[in-house]
Amino acid sequence: MAHTERACFMDISKFSSSPLTLLAQQSNEMRPVISDERSLVKIEKGEKLTLSQPLPYLPSSPPNSSLSELYKPQPTFIQHSISNTLQSSDQTQKFTNQLNDENSDNRFKGLGTRFNELLNKPTESYHQELRQYHYQSQNSSAGNVDFSEFIVSSKTRTQAFDLELKTKSGATIQFSIESFSGRGKNPDTLMYEFEDFSVYAVGQHASFRSTEISFDVQGDLTKEEIKQLQQFSENLEAFSTTLFNNGVPSLKTLDLASFDVISELNLNSMGGTSKPLLLEYKNNDEERFIEVNYDGNKAQIQLTKLGQMVYSEQNKEQVIQHYLDILKDSAEKAQADDIQAQLMQDVFSAGFNINEDELERAKEIEQDRTNELTSQDASDAEKSKDALLPIPDFSFHFVSHKERFNIAQKPEEYSGFTLELSVNTRQQTEGPVTATKQQQNFKLEGAYYKSLGHLEKPDFLTQTYRHNTFNYDVSNTVTTSTGNQQLLSATLEQNNENSESSKAYSKGVLIDDKHEEEEPIAKLADFTERLRLEAELTQQQILEDVLIDPFADR
Repeated sequence: MAHTERACFMDISKFSSSPLTLLAQQSNEMRPVISDERSLVKIEKGEKLTLSQPLPYLPSSPPNSSLSELYKPQPTFIQHSISNTLQSSDQTQKFTNQLNDENSDNRFKGLGTRFNELLNKPTESYHQELRQYHYQSQNSSAGNVDFSEFIVSSKTRTQAFDLELKTKSGATIQFSIESFSGRGKNPDTLMYEFEDFSVYAVGQHASFRSTEISFDVQGDLTKEEIKQLQQFSENLEAFSTTLFNNGVPSLKTLDLASFDVISELNLNSMGGTSKPLLLEYKNNDEERFIEVNYDGNKAQIQLTKLGQMVYSEQNKEQVIQHYLDILKDSAEKAQADDIQAQLMQDVFSAGFNINEDELERAKEIEQDRTNELTSQDASDAEKSKDALLPIPDFSFHFVSHKERFNIAQKPEEYSGFTLELSVNTRQQTEGPVTATKQQQNFKLEGAYYKSLGHLEKPDFLTQTYRHNTFNYDVSNTVTTSTGNQQLLSATLEQNNENSESSKAYSKGVLIDDKHEEEEPIAKLADFTERLRLEAELTQQQILEDVLIDPFADR
């Protein structure tokens, strides 16, 4: 039996100039066809045909219209939406306005201000989305499109700042601000429905930029915690501005140690000129821990506050500055970039920052010891503590990101470095004798590439470059033995083991191979007489001998 094909003819131009979606329902009897008198288009059973824009001959146009007029770009519209308007503020509108700049590196200007505002209502959870739509349309009413049922088809996070903070009272604050870009459309709208098929107007397509802000408090904040955190919000604003505008994570700006109500803090961010950042901070009466991971470079410091035996604000600054100089020299030796060098300095310094209460307690202990050393009952045993560093025990680690530029030819080569610096104190008493040992350790190892000859940079294409490696392992140990208020003995042990190597290649041929390895140094000096009262040496003078110095001439 011959198959008979039936067709439906519709004059689409009589319906609307809006984009149309035509849905053909399955039928054994017919296949609907949409056409005008000049063209026939077949639609398979159940197939959905979307006309994203009217066909050229569908809208009526003057017979002598030019092609440029017929196909000229559609007008572009911009529309904003703000959710949860009951919890809006002036800063909400400022965040919305920042969506206008397509190329902005930082759409979070004022995040510290918003954090401060939300602290005024800590019992209210808050979430708000600010969105700006960009779309094109020939519809005269397109400037007022309802996007309440907008369907997102793609969404990419472009900037983020997530903060979780725990206070001494046990309350937890979560504050998040994120920016996105994406695309989507409104749902299609049913225009006409027939027995065999339906006609839909395509929903308005649009791209968008958005900012989402959330704030939540679990637990009860004390008045003192709210007061300090509102002051902290100013630091938060300065920190985020420097981070997103300049790509610098400045812990000095954040100044966490000044806010003793903060017991834990976790922060992660991305976007703007900043690389991905992770910050972890813990602080209590016994210890302090800071870890920063920025663009694959990780710096970590952990302090043990308990057990510190000597306090001296002036000499503490001497010791801290000495260690900062070591970190600076290490960065130069390792060919570190500016961010790596600054990150080491910032994290190390932040570890030893103290708040006003801690400073007052330290000064009281320092004054008590000064009074004891100047009294008639002063003893050599107490004086011997001048050889101990007036800082808490600590462990500092830095691991740079490693690059393997020449992995195809020499996978064992790399560029990067690791650093360890620590102070560890132990005390043991047996009968009337007390032995105290304080050890400083320093390790630095890594590698870097240098250009060869007249070249401006290493040439891995022709295998012409120089590859340098280095390894430093240094320790200083002070040991004292006291009994019955007398100094029985004191020693200073110094160990040093360093090596460096350099290989130069020209067009893949090894043309220079140097290896310098210093003889391991192990010195043991009797320090007993230098630590007695009669020596009349200041602690500053004694520390100049005791402090580790890995790059000193031997």
